[in-house]
Amino acid sequence: MATSEKLYEITNIRASVPLILDLDCHNYDAWWEVFYTHCARYGVTDHLTSDVRISDGLPQAHCDRIDDLIKSWMYETLSQALLNTILKSKASAHTLWMNLEKLFRDTKEAKAFQLDNEIRNITMGDSFVIAYCTGV
Repeated sequence: MATSEKLYEITNIRASVPLILDLDCHNYDAWWEVFYTHCARYGVTDHLTSDVRISDGLPQAHCDRIDDLIKSWMYETLSQALLNTILKSKASAHTLWMNLEKLFRDTKEAKAFQLDNEIRNITMGDSFVIAYCTGV
C-alpha cells in the first residue's frame, strides 16, 4: 500500500487517465489498463483487487482515505450514466471495481452472442452467409 502523500497531490486524474469509461464506447479494456496502471504506479492496486481493511500496519482511517481517493478517481473517469448505474453508498473501491468488471464482461458476452446471431442470419442472395461462405 502506498504511504506517500503524493497520492493526495493528484488534482486532475484525467491527466493520467484520459479516457471516460462508457457503455456505448466499448472502451472498458483500454480504460481498465490505463486506470490499473495509474493505481499500480502509486502502489494502491490492492484496493482494486481486494477489500483492504488494514495494510502495512497503517491505521484503518488511512486505508479508508486511500480507498475513498481511488473511488473518486473512478467517479471522475466514468460517464454520467455509468456513474449513476454503479454508484453505491459506502461501497469500497474493490466493490465498485468488481461491479464494473461484471457489468462490462456480461455486456461484452451478450453483445458477442447477439453479433454472432446477427451474422448467422445475414443472407447473401438466397443463402445464409454461413452457407454462402462455406459453399454449402
